[in-house]
Amino acid sequence: GPNMTQRTIGWDRVDAFGRGGNDRTHLYDTPGDDHFYAFEEYAVMQSSHLKAVVKGFEEIKASANDGGNDTAYLRQVNSVDRLFAANNLAEIIGPARNTVAYDFERVETQAKPGSTPTGTVEDIDFVLDNIGEWIV
Repeated sequence: GPNMTQRTIGWDRVDAFGRGGNDRTHLYDTPGDDHFYAFEEYAVMQSSHLKAVVKGFEEIKASANDGGNDTAYLRQVNSVDRLFAANNLAEIIGPARNTVAYDFERVETQAKPGSTPTGTVEDIDFVLDNIGEWIV
């Protein structure tokens, strides 16, 4: 419902589903090595002992500030999407969804085959790999 907040702590696996409107989610890392995967339809934050899957959210944020060697994989980026990277964040801004990755040591973006997304990269404090055809 409106203004609803749900917080989960200590679970091995969490699945969350947005129902439209302005649904937002924020995923947090563990002290170990974490991997955040963001696709068109869903996103996953995963470590050796945690898996959180979110689907149907208009805004997805992931933070990796609890230690470890963490990597964000921002996949299936379309031509209508735009990358913005500065300082400690990488953001994919699109018409249907925004995805933000904070404090990851490495961010890998991948354009969909046949797509040419655009982007702005300022001073960043992480390794950024853009895979596919990009205008940056």
